[in-house]
Amino acid sequence: MKSFFDLDEYTQVDIESLIKNKIEEALNLDYKSGDALKKDEKSKKELAKDVSAFANSAGGVIVYGILEKNHVPDSYVFVDGNEITKEWIEQVIQTRVQRKIEGLQIFPIRFQNDISQTVYLIKIPESFDAPHMTKNKRFYKRYNFESVYMEEYEVRNLYQKVLRSSLHIDIPLVNKSKYGRHKYVLWFYVSNWGKVLEKEAKLEVVIPSKILDLSLNGENFIKKN
Repeated sequence: MKSFFDLDEYTQVDIESLIKNKIEEALNLDYKSGDALKKDEKSKKELAKDVSAFANSAGGVIVYGILEKNHVPDSYVFVDGNEITKEWIEQVIQTRVQRKIEGLQIFPIRFQNDISQTVYLIKIPESFDAPHMTKNKRFYKRYNFESVYMEEYEVRNLYQKVLRSSLHIDIPLVNKSKYGRHKYVLWFYVSNWGKVLEKEAKLEVVIPSKILDLSLNGENFIKKN
């Protein structure tokens, strides 16, 4: 089952679960009241600052339309989708954040199919084109529950990020061995999400003394290695 941050689409039920389960703000999750999206200069600056901060950090989600209290989602303060459109949000981000953030997604969720009761979910990936600068020529990052200025050395380090590999290990495949005394074979698939070839990698595998075999008629059997 995918986590909230890995979903491909979002529905009213997904948003309601945040309040129902009291999912607290974190490094990768931020709640904003609907009135935080306005067509004034201050709101545009805040939008660009927050989006760039996520991209310069580990990525995450900003939810516009939820009022938080003490960093816990409390109630809805919707965005009027007639006034604030997905296209307007995209235009503000595109013109006020440089470089362009690849893979950024905006999901409009209409409660009860009412456009005047809209929640906007902005999903920002961790960027390998970081650092991203706002129109006021400042760089931001996520720190605790806030978007804060980056120090000069932090900006300098991010420029090197594009020169790094980013290795991710998928869930291993376990097959029964047909040869030798070994009962099982483990297959590990490693993908590189970075832009630089990785020539060497080290993988440490810890195997328990007992394993669970589900291959016999759907029944569970515990077998020792």
